[in-house]
Amino acid sequence: MDKKRNAWVDDIEPERYYEWILWKLKQEKDMEQDDPTDDVSNSALKWANASKNQEKTITREEILKKEISSLQECLNNAYKRIVELNDELQNLKDKN
Repeated sequence: MDKKRNAWVDDIEPERYYEWILWKLKQEKDMEQDDPTDDVSNSALKWANASKNQEKTITREEILKKEISSLQECLNNAYKRIVELNDELQNLKDKN
């Protein structure tokens, strides 16, 4: 175990981001093997899986409802703008 721990301590931290991420995951895996009660990488895995599962639960119906809501909002804004433009047009006609 000391040899493994010394190899872990002597491992140089890389400068590039992606190499650092891989290095860090390796370090966490080695730490977890040394101490099985340390659940460092599993918590990240559980979080990643939970976020994936959350994305999958959106149904087609929910997507369509959101799209319809967005379109209705745009339509209502267009109607308001039409009313504003009609009022401006009427004011211009009244001035002439």
